[in-house]
Amino acid sequence: SDGARLGRITYARAGMRVVETWEEGFASLQLQARKQSLKDRKVVLQQRMEKAQKIAERIRTKTEVETEAGENSDEDNVVGGVLVCNQLDVMEAKESVRYHLQTVQLEENKLLSEEAKLNEEKGAHVRALKRVASEDASRFKSRPKLHDRYLLKRLLGKGGFSEVWRAFDLGELKEVAVKIHQLDPRWSDSKKENYTKHVSREYEIHRNVRHPRIVSLFDVFEIDNNSFATVLECCDGTDLDT
Repeated sequence: SDGARLGRITYARAGMRVVETWEEGFASLQLQARKQSLKDRKVVLQQRMEKAQKIAERIRTKTEVETEAGENSDEDNVVGGVLVCNQLDVMEAKESVRYHLQTVQLEENKLLSEEAKLNEEKGAHVRALKRVASEDASRFKSRPKLHDRYLLKRLLGKGGFSEVWRAFDLGELKEVAVKIHQLDPRWSDSKKENYTKHVSREYEIHRNVRHPRIVSLFDVFEIDNNSFATVLECCDGTDLDT
């Protein structure tokens, strides 16, 4: 539902490959347009300041500012729509430009804050889109009951060889995180066996560790020849990336 405002992932075919690209939403486009408008205003104001300084230099060197012998026209001495004829006019013109530059700076700072907040929203939005896409592509999308005990609820994240699901433990009546490890089916039986032995030793150690700063491991079980699962403490709050 936030796709129009924050953006969306689009897919385009490039030869034999499908390329993933990002299409910005209207919030980013509007923010970029506002940034460009402020940039343009800043350039105009800086040009006005430079012009006022040149006129001030002419006055300081006692060159007549008013049109005389055709040397300078009224247009040459106009700063921001005001005709500058003496040092007082120069001071007024400079103060006016400084005031407007300060206003632009305040607006730029406000835009930077808005942009940071928008990027944070976009980051969460992209992660949510990818999570949903991964969930739809998972072989466990039907949310089966694993080990006759753990009911899968929703995908929390996906890595190269594993998926982590929020699940409900029907034995302990609490929420847990079920991490499903999928072995590469192209591995030989001996490689799979060595890998399984290695992780079994690792998880046996982890299962016996209880500490407030370590995520607890509750259970390990086999799903099929190419996958097994570990049941971990489900920690509330934001993810580590956030």
